[in-house]
Parts: sequence; structure tokens; C-alpha cells
Amino acid sequence: MRAINNKIFPSIALCSLLFGMQGCKESTLIFPEQIDVDVEDGVIVKGPVKQNNFAVITNNDELVQFDLSTVDRERVKSLYFSHDVNGERVDTEVTNFDEVYVIKNLPLRTATSVEVWASGYDDLLSSKSAYLVTPLPYPSAVISKSLVFDWQINAGYIRLSNTTRTSASFFYKIDNGAYQEVLIASPTLDLNIDIEGLTKGTHVLSYYIKDLNGGQTPVLSKEFYSQDIEKIPNTELIAEVSSTESGEGAGNGVGASLIDGDVNTYWHSTWSSSANPIFPHWIILDMGSIRSFTRLEMIRRHNNTAGGFKNFTIEYSNDKSVWNVLQKDLVFNSADSPASFQQYNFTPTSARYIRIFITTPHNGTQTNTHLAEVNVYEVK
Repeated sequence: MRAINNKIFPSIALCSLLFGMQGCKESTLIFPEQIDVDVEDGVIVKGPVKQNNFAVITNNDELVQFDLSTVDRERVKSLYFSHDVNGERVDTEVTNFDEVYVIKNLPLRTATSVEVWASGYDDLLSSKSAYLVTPLPYPSAVISKSLVFDWQINAGYIRLSNTTRTSASFFYKIDNGAYQEVLIASPTLDLNIDIEGLTKGTHVLSYYIKDLNGGQTPVLSKEFYSQDIEKIPNTELIAEVSSTESGEGAGNGVGASLIDGDVNTYWHSTWSSSANPIFPHWIILDMGSIRSFTRLEMIRRHNNTAGGFKNFTIEYSNDKSVWNVLQKDLVFNSADSPASFQQYNFTPTSARYIRIFITTPHNGTQTNTHLAEVNVYEVK
């Protein structure tokens, strides 16, 4: 016997790899020329029966299927398939070429050699040939491995990706609630399922995944602890801004307008001086002491959708000297209609000062900016 040369199968290995990650374009894999494995005294021994190439189907169903419809039925009486199972060789004779021959229980995502030979009506045998086959796990198993669960105070999310070629459904519940179903189409990258509004305390997420190929995961569970958050009263905040505009009328233009609880007043950076400051602009919120903040809410100016800003970065500090970046390049919609509070959640972070560092204008041309109101939430 001579060893199987894996290099003769580059297209198979590549397709199997792609299939496991994102799926090949065709559901049927046609294997290249077979490898003759019977050798006597250095000479390949060939029987009188023609050995056909087969279509080998590897779907996300943990099976390997041989489509035998192209077998030369005038010359071939039966086919023999041979492969290792737990260290033992198993030979199977197949005489019905109208049905797909299925091999189960092969190692998943692992190339396995399957030897095939034919018997003619004169009972003479062909030489043996070998196929490298790679069964793929059910989509439900693949999707389950992509699951990311994260909990932030009284809100969390489940993130899923489906890189197989088959759709599936994600079933989940919190504690003793009813299961909810979410379709995970094929393909889907980074599907987020938001969970909000849970009370303080320990909770259990239970879930399972079921796919259209017949696969289903067991019911799995994750325990997590939910904390409450509360809005810091505006009276406990101080707002400092990069510049102010005096020409916006009473109650407007100054930093205090950001925390007065009135969405009809607003802060505006300077636009009327001979040397107007340009981007970036900034807002610093002093929480009075070190607190564990976890959420910001901002609402645009009520009577202007043309100005404002688009991108900003959240930073934090304990001394207003050294600033640490918490989240970068966040997006604010200065033209949403109707105007509403836009929410930004963070991992609970201990600090006294929060800086909203505004980097990009809303329309790309203006040099000043404005904002109506800011709310800060902390862990109880």
C-alpha cells in the first residue's frame, strides 16, 4: 500500500474549510481523479471493471453522501465502501445505485479516507480508489459556538452568527418566562437580541437552537446577576463646555442649559466672535464625586436639524488632567425626527468626570455645534 497524497485534493480541502466557515456555493462536491491504492510489486493492479467518479455531498448534517447515479450499470454489479470506525475497518457492499449511499458517525470537520472498489458481473474486482471526505456539523451546533452573551446592568444582549447555508431558529427565555423564537437566516453576521428591563437580582437565560437540517442543541443555560441603575439628579451635575454663545437668547448657549432638565433650552458653541472655535468641541460633566456611571442620554436641539454634530468619543477622568477613552467614534443623530433621547450604554466605569469629545459636524461644513440635554445614569 502507498500513502494517500493529501496534496492531490487542494480543492476539496479548501471547499471543506470554506463550508465550515461560510459555505461553498455548490451543495454537491465533485471529487477529482481518484487515487489508486492497490499496488503489487510496484505495479498498479487494475481489474476489468470501470471505476466511476462519484458526486460526494457534504451538507451541514454530520453525514457524507455518495450519489451513485453515474455508475456504469452495464459493467458494475456492486460497489464496496471501506473506512475505519473506532480503529476497526468496516466494509459495506452497495447494489442499489438509485439511492444515495450515506455514511454516518465520521469525525466532524476531519478528513477521513474512504476506499471504494467495484465488482463486475463476472465477479472480478476493480482496483481500489480513495476519497477524502469531511462531514460538517449541524448548523445549530455551528451557530451555538458563535453565541456571545453579555450583561450590562439591567440590560444585556445575545449575539449570534450563522455562517452555514441553512437557516435556524434561536429559542430563549429568561427565568420562567415563555420561550421566544428568533429566526437566524443564512447567512447572518452578528445578530443582536436585546434584553432589557429586568429587576435587580439573579436570573437564568435558557436557550436552544434548531435548524432546518434536523439538528438541535440541548437546552443550555447561563446564570447572571442584574443590577439596577438610576439617573443622577441634574442638581448633582456641573457642566463645563469648550465655548459658549451669548447670542442664542435667554436660557440658551451656556453649558448649564445641558443639565437644566428642559429639552427646549440648549447649549451652543461660539459662532459670533471674530475667532470662532472649530471642531473638536467638548462637554465635561462633573458628577461631584467618583461614581460608577454606565449610561448617557443626549437629545438634539429642538428647533434645528441642520447643525449639531455626528461623531464623538466618551472619555473619563478623576482629575480632569489624565483622560481615558471609554468608547470611540460613537454616532449621534442631530436630525432625528421627532427629537428623542439617544442612549449610549457602557460597562460600569468609576470616575468623577465624563468628557463628551465632539469630533465631527453633522453636515460636514459647519464649525460650531449645539446640544439640548444630557442625562447620566449610575449603578445603584
